[in-house]
Amino acid sequence: MPDPAMPPSGMPDPASYNPAGHNPNRHNPAGHHSGGCHCGNIAVSLRLSVAAGDAPLRACACGFCRAHATRTIADRNGLVELRAADWPLVERYQFGSRTAEYIVCRRCGVYVAAVCHTASGLRAVVNVNCLSDRATFTQPPAAPDYDGETTEARLDRRAANWMPAIVHDGAAGGYAQDD
Repeated sequence: MPDPAMPPSGMPDPASYNPAGHNPNRHNPAGHHSGGCHCGNIAVSLRLSVAAGDAPLRACACGFCRAHATRTIADRNGLVELRAADWPLVERYQFGSRTAEYIVCRRCGVYVAAVCHTASGLRAVVNVNCLSDRATFTQPPAAPDYDGETTEARLDRRAANWMPAIVHDGAAGGYAQDD
């Protein structure tokens, strides 16, 4: 008998996915958030294990995040899925340690997420400013400074704190799906 959490595509069903084995959002539509870039090329689907108003946000001190006025979220018990209508219009920007790819739309310039390969699989943070219900994320963002952090410490932090990610890029674009 097929697993009801695994659709015919073989991709995990985001509504039932949780690395800890239970999903507090399974019957909580309020845990689902969606959005994307301004022109609609990049779509973001986000499931959180906490209410938006209780979700801790970050506003990293790096120049990239300051320039984009980011408020990012990572929920290690959540799940983010990224899709694009036209992947050639998606910029996978890297800087500094080159340990993550910052997903930016080439058409409208919106930064939607950062993804990183870690020992725990593909992980991501989402810029809540790209979500349709961004106003419901009311926590003031912390402003961590990661200068001086080693590459190993950075990857360990992301493996522990960033959320599982699935990137539906439709081609061999360098992303492995998180299982």
